[in-house]
Amino acid sequence: MKTQSINLLILAASLWWASQAIAVGGGREMAYRCRDNNGQLHFGTSMPTECVGLDTEVLSDRGNVIRVIDGAKSLAEKAARKSADDAERKAKADAELHDHMLIDAYLSVDDIERQRDQQTDQLKGQLMIDEQMLKSLEDRQKTALEQVKRFKPYSTASGARAIPDNMVLDMVGIADNLRITQDRIASKKTELQDLQSKFTADILRFKELKGLK
Repeated sequence: MKTQSINLLILAASLWWASQAIAVGGGREMAYRCRDNNGQLHFGTSMPTECVGLDTEVLSDRGNVIRVIDGAKSLAEKAARKSADDAERKAKADAELHDHMLIDAYLSVDDIERQRDQQTDQLKGQLMIDEQMLKSLEDRQKTALEQVKRFKPYSTASGARAIPDNMVLDMVGIADNLRITQDRIASKKTELQDLQSKFTADILRFKELKGLK
């Protein structure tokens, strides 16, 4: 995507140069000059093929540099600077918006702490339910594994039967639910840490905005 954008910029620059060449030169002959990656200079009364994609100087009939056509590297650098500037402006705007939210939503640090505790308790409650479910699934899996030992190929007793299909399906279902529950618990623990970090940062910022210690 980035390469495609750069190519479009180069094409646009070339088209602009072509449309402006006569106006800039006032109808007089112009020259184009660039230096390739090996340091060699290239000249031409039209854009030399060696200059395509490189920074190219447009010279007047007296040899003065009228302007520079940006090459791929310069265009990429400008695009990167613009992207960084845009990201910085967005981060600043987001921070200002968050500051306004803190001031508008809370009257005191106690308000923030109550909101933190409420959301934290809610998340901990969900986590506790998932941990109880995990324990139940682990117990079911342990019981199922004990039952499997009575069947072939785990049992060497004469007359032992093959594991019933319904038991196999039950074990697969238990294993899948175990994995899903473990992933959900890990996700909730991460969410809990992020929530606590967010409120810690909000409290510090609120104090700064209010001039509190």
